[in-house]
Amino acid sequence: MRKVLVFALLVFVFGCTRKTVVREYVYKPPVPKEEAPQQTPQPVPKTPHDILRENIPQMSSSFLGAKYKFGANPDDDPSYTDCSHLICAVIRKSLAESDYEFKPYYFSTDKIYENTYKIEQDDVKPGDIIFFKDVKRQLRHLGVVNKITPDNITFIHASSQAGVIERSTNSESWYYYWRYRFDSFRRWKDEVFARKKYSMNSE
Repeated sequence: MRKVLVFALLVFVFGCTRKTVVREYVYKPPVPKEEAPQQTPQPVPKTPHDILRENIPQMSSSFLGAKYKFGANPDDDPSYTDCSHLICAVIRKSLAESDYEFKPYYFSTDKIYENTYKIEQDDVKPGDIIFFKDVKRQLRHLGVVNKITPDNITFIHASSQAGVIERSTNSESWYYYWRYRFDSFRRWKDEVFARKKYSMNSE
């Protein structure tokens, strides 16, 4: 009788035990996320000052050798010019193939001074203007910077005696003459430039 009870108890215990099911693990690789297409960075539009810095070194050289003549516009006759007409012509022609134009077309020396602002020598770039004064400290002359090196600034100007020539801050004429007449380096105000009515980038 005792054996029967033990047997019955074992049957009851094992009968109530849950059967553990072992499932086989199947590896599923993660689904890669779709990457957003990379956008091509848009080029930063060039300013009129950027264009001048690129074009003036070459454009200014085309005026070298022209003779000085007061009031002469090199657009009428490239053989003659004066200092203010030279500067304005260099600026106009350097912007000719761009989306911008030199709005006033021409400024006198005084007007160029009024429409520029003073900059420090270590910030000078091609297209900036260099002003000179006479012995009475009145503005009498100007040139346009066309080349820059770490230790030298080159500019062109229309000399009443030598015509359109190139000078630099490392030349003898600078040390013996021009530096005593030097007034300031100046940069064009943005208002003197305007977008052309037909812009090459407008399409």
